[in-house]
Amino acid sequence: DSSSEAEFSDDDTNDVGGNFQQSQTDIRIMKQLEEVKAMAAKLPSAEEMNEIVSRKQLADEIADLKKSHRKEINKLKRENSKLVAQLESAEETIKQKDQIIQQKTELLVQQSAFLADFQDKFGGVLPTTK
Repeated sequence: DSSSEAEFSDDDTNDVGGNFQQSQTDIRIMKQLEEVKAMAAKLPSAEEMNEIVSRKQLADEIADLKKSHRKEINKLKRENSKLVAQLESAEETIKQKDQIIQQKTELLVQQSAFLADFQDKFGGVLPTTK
């Protein structure tokens, strides 16, 4: 009990020597005090309040971390998309160059076959036109 509660105990609310009768205001005040005491009894203790605050701080930190991680994940997804696009572009360029190389190879094979055929027919000597 605090010092004010020690000074005014519940015994003081009764009549003192039979000469004191409580007024309506005093009765309302006492009733309100009882209500406040009942409400105070329902409130968490200081230790419980510290635990609540601690849990709230942890929850806030977790929420901040989730938000931060979400931003980083989105950033990585954007970077990944850019890299995928670059890779697809590089693959397309490689396909095009492979087609060009294949076409040139086919042309060289045709030229080689032509030269071999030419050598067979003309003995490797080019006819001159005059």
